[in-house]
Amino acid sequence: MKLGERLLAATVRMQVSSEERRMGTRVERESQSHRPFGAGPVAQDFAERRPSESPHAELQLATDQVHAWSAMLGGAIWLTAVAWLRPALTERRWAEALLMLAVLVLFPLAMRLVQRDEHGAAERRVERWLAQVIAWLQLPSGLLLGVALLGEVGGISTTLALPWLATLTLTAVYGAARLCRRKAWLSAGGCVDLGLVYVVVGGGWAVLDRAGARPLDFEPVIVLLTAIHFHYAGFLLPLLTGLAIADASRWWQRIVAAGVLAGVPLVAVGITSTQLGFTPLAECGAATLLAVGAATVGGIYLRWAADKRWPGSARVLWGIAGATLLASMGLAALYGARAYLPVAWLDIPRMRALHGTANALGFALGGLLGWLAAEGRANLQGGHDNFCKLSQVGGRRSR
Repeated sequence: MKLGERLLAATVRMQVSSEERRMGTRVERESQSHRPFGAGPVAQDFAERRPSESPHAELQLATDQVHAWSAMLGGAIWLTAVAWLRPALTERRWAEALLMLAVLVLFPLAMRLVQRDEHGAAERRVERWLAQVIAWLQLPSGLLLGVALLGEVGGISTTLALPWLATLTLTAVYGAARLCRRKAWLSAGGCVDLGLVYVVVGGGWAVLDRAGARPLDFEPVIVLLTAIHFHYAGFLLPLLTGLAIADASRWWQRIVAAGVLAGVPLVAVGITSTQLGFTPLAECGAATLLAVGAATVGGIYLRWAADKRWPGSARVLWGIAGATLLASMGLAALYGARAYLPVAWLDIPRMRALHGTANALGFALGGLLGWLAAEGRANLQGGHDNFCKLSQVGGRRSR
């Protein structure tokens, strides 16, 4: 009799346990179906996780602080140098100032956004190590490049520029490591990771500029502008594109990502083709491709600026970023077609003053500060936590 009672009790317990599991699964499905707009399971998990629950929260906080201090100190140094040198917008010195803005201010701000997802699994240990090394090297190596730009071309300036190239080489390895564990390259996260890879080209051309080298007999100003191109169009444009399209549908992600990622190297190839005496049609086509892709990104930022779920400061900054990118890409398309259009007034000094300044101070700085302004509100809008989990986006539809 006792044995029968025990079997009956065990059966009842099993039925109750099974019913509880079914109820729990149903509640979980219902809660997932009522997540905020665009909130995937990874974003939801990150949004609900307390900082103390992350196994690498303290390390991430320390890295964030290094990036923040690097950007603040770099910004103070940059403003002081610009006030001291007072370069005109059409002078070469202003182009060097735009390069140093990317190095001292925009790079640490961008890396802070990129590395927000470094809290995870053991297989990312190498990435976490690279992230820490990059964070600590960025300011001293960037300052050495600034000193190199103040001096004459030659061996000393070349040596001073090499640490920045080393920092960007580690950045490219970091981006390649992230890219290798990603299934979808033409995605929001893929844009960011390829931007991390592209930027090393800018470091290489900065070294060539300080060495006084003239590959393919390019003018010295073209060598410098190529370094700037890969810091802004090669690094910051793909990164800010990835942040913008993380809320877009999959086909938009792929089209915009492909246009931007292909346009950056193709513009360099087109300019090289023109320099070698071939038809300027290649340069014109590449410039148009990049301009259309980047202008689409500008339109997406204007859409973000109209979204009232974001804080007002972020919306204003994104509006500035989108509007200036649209204007600067119009100039880029005109300059690329200069062999076919009467735009003799749009020479390199004016492009440097108008296109370069708009990209740097309007789009890049405005876009990055906009995402940083939105960071405090992101956890209240779980699906909008795009910058925290870019390595997990992987092309998945967010709605």
